[in-house]
Amino acid sequence: MIVRILVVSSILLAIVAVQEYSERRDALAELATVQARADSGARAKVADTLDTQIGEIARTIDWLDEFYRSRDGLQRPEGLWDRGHLDSVGIATWVIDVYVANRLRGRSEAEARKMIEDAIRQSDEWRSKHPTVPASR
Repeated sequence: MIVRILVVSSILLAIVAVQEYSERRDALAELATVQARADSGARAKVADTLDTQIGEIARTIDWLDEFYRSRDGLQRPEGLWDRGHLDSVGIATWVIDVYVANRLRGRSEAEARKMIEDAIRQSDEWRSKHPTVPASR
């Protein structure tokens, strides 16, 4: 009698385990689908936002060019041009990685530009041109 109870209990546990495994597998598949849709939607939202921000981004690149030239900035006479080449890494880093990312996080234009200034002031190039000024202000 005990053996029958154990066999029936084992069968019921096996059925429950298989059902739980199946539900978990389905839930994970659904989660992956929802995440893919959310990622796609987020990318589309960022693209839509950037479409409306072209003027602002252009102003920020102009501002960055002036900051590069300025006495308080990197003191490059040619601004975003470095030895005859466009500083595309600088533009990508400061405008896309710092400025646009912070604007998308809800910071104002002024706050995002200040974050660029603060980050540039931590660079070796800025420190070499401002040896007597502390990096953080």
